[in-house]
Amino acid sequence: MKTRDIVKEAVQKLGYKKLRKAQIQPINDLMDGKDILLIAPTSMGKSAVFQVPGLAQAKQKPGSWVLIIEPTLALIHDQVRRLREKEISAACLTGENAGNGDDVLTQVRRGEITFLFTTPEQLQSYRFQTMLVPNHNPWLVVVDEAHCLTEWGSFHFRPAYRSIGQTIQKMKHRPVVAAMTATAPMRYRIDIVLSLGMKKPKLHYTSLAKPNLKLLVRDYTLDTSVLDSLPVSKREKKRQLEKLREKTLQNKLKEAVRLIKKYGSGGSVILYATTRNSVEFVYNNLKEQEELKDQVVKYHSGMTAEKKNKVLGKFLSGKKRIIVATSAFGMGIDKEDVRLVLHFELPLSPVEWYQQIGRAGRDGRDAHVVLFYQEDDIKQNRAILAGKKTMREIEKLPDTLQSIALDEIQTSVCKLEALVDLLHQDSCLVQGLLHYLGEWNAPACGCCSICQRNRKKKGV
Repeated sequence: MKTRDIVKEAVQKLGYKKLRKAQIQPINDLMDGKDILLIAPTSMGKSAVFQVPGLAQAKQKPGSWVLIIEPTLALIHDQVRRLREKEISAACLTGENAGNGDDVLTQVRRGEITFLFTTPEQLQSYRFQTMLVPNHNPWLVVVDEAHCLTEWGSFHFRPAYRSIGQTIQKMKHRPVVAAMTATAPMRYRIDIVLSLGMKKPKLHYTSLAKPNLKLLVRDYTLDTSVLDSLPVSKREKKRQLEKLREKTLQNKLKEAVRLIKKYGSGGSVILYATTRNSVEFVYNNLKEQEELKDQVVKYHSGMTAEKKNKVLGKFLSGKKRIIVATSAFGMGIDKEDVRLVLHFELPLSPVEWYQQIGRAGRDGRDAHVVLFYQEDDIKQNRAILAGKKTMREIEKLPDTLQSIALDEIQTSVCKLEALVDLLHQDSCLVQGLLHYLGEWNAPACGCCSICQRNRKKKGV
């Protein structure tokens, strides 16, 4: 059977009518044994880029398998479920099923599994390193959401990301390597290639612009000038400040409800908050709304895996149409009808922001993404990036390691400041965000908050 026919058969088995132009060349490169770095927006169909060659290779060389490294359990479960629905052999190795890990890896060695999904942490486990790495290697290693190597792979958060490249180098027969993401500024691309030990990777880039999305920003920064001039005690000023903060918070909640009703009707809504406490607060307040109370669920890292899976299932199936979540939710989640993505607080970086707003409008229809911003968010996010616990841990390290850890924290703070600068600029938000992501020829969108404001100034 010719390779072309095998690929065609794989495409049909996966349920695709035909491949997109942006998918064909990276698939061909992988089939030719070339490493690739694929940068493309959400909804482009990046999964097909490794699934089609994976099936084709298994057909040509029975027992060949693909290792896919994912950042979240939600993404792993979603991918495995979709492949199994098509009767394609897929399995996962995570902390949840670690007790059955030996059985899973034995199935891989027997050639019974074509696609194995895992996390960076499980990749470093003793069982994985001894049962598969020395002799039974995958022909293809896929690092999905590869921006996490830079965003997350640090001394103080998910350091296992930094060991993926070392594991690849340990493999007796070096696999082909594919790194895929929707967000990779130039410094990220260099970091990904070097960290994974990629060999002359082919770069495949598709414009990250999504013209069906309208970006809006609402500034809720507190105006404390009146309080500063009040002839009252510091204690009274503090009390008045708390009242102002409470009023602002209630205004944000009212606006959130209004936007959900206005833009979220006829589809789904994702509302992001930075901390678990914020998620709980917003969720509880939305539950008090008569029209929304039966439609809302919450998702954060403090919930059990079982509970998170139930919530995810209800949201993806459409049983619940509004989800309030931290950044633990949403990366790679494929739900086409999200009409509104609302950030109740400032994200931690431009990359995180783009990743999260990318959940909206995957069906190509118009969608809105709204960011509530206030200066207090910057203080909160700085505290998150340099938490007391982290600093205590850092102080116990040797001087050289302390320096590395502190540099990583400073880098994270710089990313936060880049996002703040982006929100304060006088030119198009979309253009500025795409510039940060390395797309320098992006035109002004004409419909974001800043573009609308500039048109009003000109009397257009």
